[in-house]
Amino acid sequence: MDWKSWLTPCSMEKHAILFHENELNGEHIPDFNHDLLKSIGVKNASDRISILKHRDSQISKASNEKVSKIVGDAQSDIISRLKQSGGISEEVLMGWVKEKWPKCQRNILVKQGYLTKDAPGQGLAAISDEHRTESGKMLLENAKDMVWALLFGDAESSVNLDRDQRELLSLTVPQKKAYAFNFFQAVTEVGVSGTWRDPDNVSNDIGAHNILLQIEFGDTSSELVGDGIMVCIHLINLLQVNEQVLYARMSNVEQSTLLTSLYFRK
Repeated sequence: MDWKSWLTPCSMEKHAILFHENELNGEHIPDFNHDLLKSIGVKNASDRISILKHRDSQISKASNEKVSKIVGDAQSDIISRLKQSGGISEEVLMGWVKEKWPKCQRNILVKQGYLTKDAPGQGLAAISDEHRTESGKMLLENAKDMVWALLFGDAESSVNLDRDQRELLSLTVPQKKAYAFNFFQAVTEVGVSGTWRDPDNVSNDIGAHNILLQIEFGDTSSELVGDGIMVCIHLINLLQVNEQVLYARMSNVEQSTLLTSLYFRK
């Protein structure tokens, strides 16, 4: 590990020799704290603060790069599958909605073999692969592909829909389960607190940490895109997020700088 190069951005390269003498390596960086730095000879408190701030910024940068790669890879995979499937048209979407809507019930998913009977009850822990059958994994992947196509797809990704309306999707997800939607792009994220009083007293939440996701998208005059998105959200909730109610709503966008061409077509 080149500690001099690592410490130079925070002007603490003078301490590089201490890191080398104590045989520290990159794997130790997340464990850095005042006590550890003091023990290897960084006596000045201000210097330790500078090193720890630099440590935090490096960890945050690495985390953001990792998330960006995950999102980028997920979107590339989705586009590839959409093209291989022949793409999405209004006719295809209509057939998909009619086929998938009847599955949007927990008992149906269990009965038809998408979920195991011992999957966590709704409102409890998120559902993992161990509680999804192979057909359940495929259905979840299909729902995520479809909602991505409906929110962000265009002709380049083999999504051919005559979008002449602009809508705003608002989706409230528990912060600890928001990873289920990490394949989204062009999304606004807002931290919010929420309260849910469960009538069955299974999953009461008071001041729970939630993430509000907001995405503008184009809908067709029949509002079929919105219908498809709601089916997708139901399936993603039942197969992964596992909330009793995963709250989503749509509202019409009168004007937006994101897609002005819709208004000039009127």
